[in-house]
Amino acid sequence: MAIKIAITYEKGGVGKTTTAVNLSAILAEKGYKVLLADLDLQSYATSYFDMYDDKLPCIYEVMCEDNPVTAEDAVRPTGIERLDLLPSNYRFRKMETVLMMKTKRQEYTLKKCLSEIEKNYDFIIFDSPPNGERIKENALA
Repeated sequence: MAIKIAITYEKGGVGKTTTAVNLSAILAEKGYKVLLADLDLQSYATSYFDMYDDKLPCIYEVMCEDNPVTAEDAVRPTGIERLDLLPSNYRFRKMETVLMMKTKRQEYTLKKCLSEIEKNYDFIIFDSPPNGERIKENALA
């Protein structure tokens, strides 16, 4: 079972993405298999690896229950050995509303989506947004 670390804070511009990206790279360099999940609609962690692409599936499609996209379908290698990325893009801005519409157990949506690939990683690092309470709840759950 992967160790999960959520990088979160209530304010923007304090180094959450920098911390998430660097921590992920350091752990991969140390020999651990790492998944970096970009949970921010600004997609800076995704852009850091030059992997922003609106045409490919991202965390939004994975977390939407009416989409047939699995986490495995959306995960991409970063080019750094042992470091994969679950990217974000502009569509993720709708995720707060999607989660709000769920009537029960919405805080476990992300956990459920990652359950099948979790065994492939030693660490899963979540880069969380400064806003978006339900997204942060999911990262922490």
